[in-house]
Amino acid sequence: MTQPPLPPPSSGFGAGQFAPGPFPAGQFAPGQFAPGQFPAGQFPAGQFPAGQFPPGPVPPGQFPPGAPGRPAAPINRFGAVVLLARIAAVVLVPLGLSIPFDSSSGWVTQPAWSAFAMLAAVTQLLPAFGGGLGWSVQRGWLVSAVGTGALLLFWLLIVLPGIGSNEGFCLTLAAAVAAAGCVLAPGRRW
Repeated sequence: MTQPPLPPPSSGFGAGQFAPGPFPAGQFAPGQFAPGQFPAGQFPAGQFPAGQFPPGPVPPGQFPPGAPGRPAAPINRFGAVVLLARIAAVVLVPLGLSIPFDSSSGWVTQPAWSAFAMLAAVTQLLPAFGGGLGWSVQRGWLVSAVGTGALLLFWLLIVLPGIGSNEGFCLTLAAAVAAAGCVLAPGRRW
């Protein structure tokens, strides 16, 4: 089996373009490629995947593009779940406040607390638009945590005493999905 010819030294890596160091035994001509350019034993002697690596040496601790073992960018596995939970909380709060309890709704009997709960629900949704507001992920999480904490305070002080009603069930569900969205959101500080 014949091996393809090695590229000439003028095609990218020549003497003096990289720090000296050991080359994998028998794989490359001295002075042809920078140390660390290939993972040890990755390619048979003399074979080089054209266009895969940038010209010049690879900085220590980094991998060339497409190399095995390259650390992947972190992904948010719960992004859709977090967004749905936040939206569900914003939908469930006014729904729970509108359900009649003793022939009147929360909007009529507790207008200040109802406005507080609605503001808290909208606040916990704001990080969904945080990129457009120039917020970092950590700031978005903090805003969401404040809104969720306010909604949980409303649940504890106002909803919990009447938990057995349909209104109480709906508002409990709203507080639970807001808390789940906060816990699963990226940028958590705990």
